Amino acid sequence: MQDALVSRLAIGTHVDRVAYEPCIVYLNGDYWGIYGIREKMDEHYIADNHGVDPEEVDLLNSFGTLVGTDQNFISDVQELMNAPVNSPAFLDLFSSHFDLENYIDYFIIQTFIQNTDWMGIAWNPNNFKLWRPQVTEGKWRYMLYDTDAGLGAFGASPEDNYLDLARNPLIPTMHSQLFDKALDNDEIKCAFAQRYADLMNTIFRQSNVDEQVDFMTGQLVAAMPDHVERWGAPAGVLDWLFWVDVMRDRVPERLPYARSQVNNTLGLEGQTSVTLNVVPEGSGTIRISTVEPDSYPWTGVYFNGCPVNIEAIPQEGNVFSYWSVNEYLLNPNTGESLSIDLAIDDVFTANFNAPLSLEEHTDIAAMIIYPNPSEGLVKVRLPGLIAQSIEVRISDSLGRIAYKESFAKDSTSDDLALDLSHLHKGVYMIALHTKNQVLSERLIIR
Repeated sequence: MQDALVSRLAIGTHVDRVAYEPCIVYLNGDYWGIYGIREKMDEHYIADNHGVDPEEVDLLNSFGTLVGTDQNFISDVQELMNAPVNSPAFLDLFSSHFDLENYIDYFIIQTFIQNTDWMGIAWNPNNFKLWRPQVTEGKWRYMLYDTDAGLGAFGASPEDNYLDLARNPLIPTMHSQLFDKALDNDEIKCAFAQRYADLMNTIFRQSNVDEQVDFMTGQLVAAMPDHVERWGAPAGVLDWLFWVDVMRDRVPERLPYARSQVNNTLGLEGQTSVTLNVVPEGSGTIRISTVEPDSYPWTGVYFNGCPVNIEAIPQEGNVFSYWSVNEYLLNPNTGESLSIDLAIDDVFTANFNAPLSLEEHTDIAAMIIYPNPSEGLVKVRLPGLIAQSIEVRISDSLGRIAYKESFAKDSTSDDLALDLSHLHKGVYMIALHTKNQVLSERLIIR
């Protein structure tokens, strides 16, 4: 079940993984217990999953060549090992030989789960395969399989630094030597670090682990009594459930150590908690690094020392308006994409509006807030805005509505008077909703 769990956790990543389906086996009519149906990672797997001719691949494993030849792998690694690691051309050279997204995800998963029976960490290298199509632009891809020695099953402690051990194993190989060198390249290091953060924030998040474990347990629990009776192992269903929970609990035990090891091993500058929020709810999403959460607010942990890309993505029928003010953005920022060196915990709130037609844009008026900063008594001047119903919404730095009121603006005055003396000191965003548009401006209450 453990190897199948790791494979299920890897769904949606860039690794080649082994599908799993449990079954009950009868051998010549005799009950033989619970088994797992698995894919075989060979040239036919490659053909089925990547549309490559099975007779035109190079497929290698820990012990040698399975299909084709290893000459391209040897020459590709030698070329990279001889190249200056921080040359501007190194990343492109590496990416021309290896599928970088696959490479990064594969080494993240293996080092996070602490697969002892893998990279020559405790004994001879084992359980790795990689392949490439036999074409000029063919790139190597690693295949994730046989991870039964991960998640502490073979005695690894949660605090053991498998990132460092994979770079400098007991028995080095071309694989470990190239991995060690690749992480010395600043661009690959940052891509690796923030993708590591992405996967710890998603596939290794406790809620996802619980979902996968519960699903797999539900597939097996009804059949487990017969299996126990047939083989006498495990000792009983309750004993089996105990070990399932041990496996489940390993991930949250591992997370703080893994984060610390990424930070320290790669020479980064600490961890930062980032919260994302969308206003109004359902009007858009935010992509941070390679993750696009589907519910908000959402919080993840990222690394300082490598910039993180954050992008606002409007849902159909909406347009991006601005990012709310925070410690990084001293004024509302109207750029959809941000690149931030995260040094302190903060909230990034993306504000979206319904789109305006060309005709509606002709009625836009300026909004002037004074005094600003203010001690609470504020006037909002709207020169040129025609008489109509308007709504004022004031939100805090977390995007929470702190004040909302509707007004019937007439044509005799351009000013609205607001008493905001009840608000706490801080930075707020005033959004004025008219019939055709939304005007926004930052306000400081002191």
